[in-house]
Amino acid sequence: MSTVFELIQAGDTFLKERGLEDARISSEWLLAHLLGKSRAELYVESAEVLSEEKKNWFFDLIEKRAAHYPVQYLIGEVSFRKISLNVKPGVLIPRPETEILVDVVLNRLREFGEKKPVKILDIGTGTGCLAISFAREIENALVTATDVSEMCTDLACANAIRNGAEKKISFKNTNLWDQVEGPFDIVASNPPYLSKKDLSELMPEVQYEPVLALDGGETGLNFYRRIIENVSSVLAPNGFLVFEVGLGQSKMVRELLNRNGFGNIEITKDLTEIERIVSAKLIQ
Repeated sequence: MSTVFELIQAGDTFLKERGLEDARISSEWLLAHLLGKSRAELYVESAEVLSEEKKNWFFDLIEKRAAHYPVQYLIGEVSFRKISLNVKPGVLIPRPETEILVDVVLNRLREFGEKKPVKILDIGTGTGCLAISFAREIENALVTATDVSEMCTDLACANAIRNGAEKKISFKNTNLWDQVEGPFDIVASNPPYLSKKDLSELMPEVQYEPVLALDGGETGLNFYRRIIENVSSVLAPNGFLVFEVGLGQSKMVRELLNRNGFGNIEITKDLTEIERIVSAKLIQ
């Protein structure tokens, strides 16, 4: 028999010995998930004694985490801005830096004044993190979200229902904007942007995530090029295109935008000072 606190400590020690930098947080998340509590509640009830059965379940999870299996897949959930999302293997786990893309869209929308409604296209929606955030945080938003993976669109739709945003979003299982009716005021995307070299050097956790959502081709720019060169068919004149980009890609994406009728280009850094979001206006 062990207490809650003893299990947190044991999980932390086990994971640290196997080189996990987030050992303590992982131990807390996994035990909180198992007990149906928040991490804070674990410490309020730290003296609670748990059964051998729960202890064994906990260490089953800890052993999977020790193999660098993502904690988000183990608990089936991830937080993103103001929402909580279901996530599972086969669907990319949303990152904190992607939250900045929503802030950039909110800032760009100020240029539209009182325009209603604002039509937004989210390409490669994954869990639906961007689409749902747009729907919840932009009062007059009408969102279309696409993904080539049916698993993703099904999960994103369920996440929209979970977060009360389903009436403002249309989910489409399709490539880019095939079978989607524009024009849109905003087109946003966090596309696959890892290069062939990046893919060969992935952190262990990322290797469990779907390659389809990561592989950006030889240089990582395949999807940026495809979207920038063709998006004028669905993006309204003076509308905005907003991307998340990978490390060192912002200048190359800026050049592609400049060559294809875009201006008013802005680059936004993330909290680690990486140029993470590129946004631009369609001038054509």
